[in-house]
Amino acid sequence: MPLDLEILRRDGESALIVARDEGQSEGLDLEFKEDVWDRKPIFDESGKLTREGRTLVGKTMSAFANSVGGLLVLVIECRQNDGIDEISRLSPMRNIKRRSAAVQAAISELLHPRHDTALVQMVPSAQAEDVGYIGISVPRSERRPHRSVSDQRYYRRSGTSSMVMEHFELEDMFSRRSSAILSVAGKLVAGNKGGNSEGAYQNIRGEIMVRNEGFASARDISIELFGLTGLDAPIGGDSGSIREVRHGSTWFRPPSDFVLNPFEGRVVAQVSFTIQRLSPDDDVGLQHSMDRADWHYRTNYRLFAADIRPATGIIAWGLEDFLPFEDMLPP
Repeated sequence: MPLDLEILRRDGESALIVARDEGQSEGLDLEFKEDVWDRKPIFDESGKLTREGRTLVGKTMSAFANSVGGLLVLVIECRQNDGIDEISRLSPMRNIKRRSAAVQAAISELLHPRHDTALVQMVPSAQAEDVGYIGISVPRSERRPHRSVSDQRYYRRSGTSSMVMEHFELEDMFSRRSSAILSVAGKLVAGNKGGNSEGAYQNIRGEIMVRNEGFASARDISIELFGLTGLDAPIGGDSGSIREVRHGSTWFRPPSDFVLNPFEGRVVAQVSFTIQRLSPDDDVGLQHSMDRADWHYRTNYRLFAADIRPATGIIAWGLEDFLPFEDMLPP
């Protein structure tokens, strides 16, 4: 199993021994470093990071934060195997408590903007008193891009390396930080159920949610559904949106004071389905269709918001999405 922070916390030095014995190699989200970089030590005699140490850690943290996140482990000696660094020898550091505390104090200063969710894990060694290793866990950041303060550069991960970011990559990341980024997703949810003169039934809500993945709030949101194929699903439920049908399309417009804040999702439209059985011995129908080949729903959408380019896409549910609701029918 690839080495990560949870394994390091749980198993400590044993996890590093296993990684060494298995020939654990560096990867997109894993980096090993020795106690020298650019031929100079990364810690001074007092246990603090040297200029080279701050540059090394800042560079790696920037790359992890701007990519998928990852774990940096100090200090591990590596050897190359087919061009990839893998663990060759464990080299626990002396004065591990002081050095770990120094790294903990420094990580808030190594990136701009700060990355507050980065964590430092001290890993004591059984070889001697006050020796061990340091793990630095850097999650993917929602505030990216982050710049390494030591050399004023932005980095990203590429394979097993930390690379300086290109101008177009930075431009894309900065634009994402300054605008809302909207996505649309559909979800089927069980509604009320019961029995009547027409048999047992289970209502299903098709919820259409808009989510904001950007760093700015979104306003004046509306969504248009058009080009329906498959089951005819009436508009149902109370999404709080104003509904309007025109030219064969259905528009949903939330109230004028509706604001979608960063990393928030809200249901803006709903459609309704009913799955039904006339008697215990009868087949099950969906929207009165007994032919399961017809159990699908597909609609195109156009999403609009202030100062954002319109987005288009498809919402679709198939037989495999509707079948679980058959088991919810009352007996």
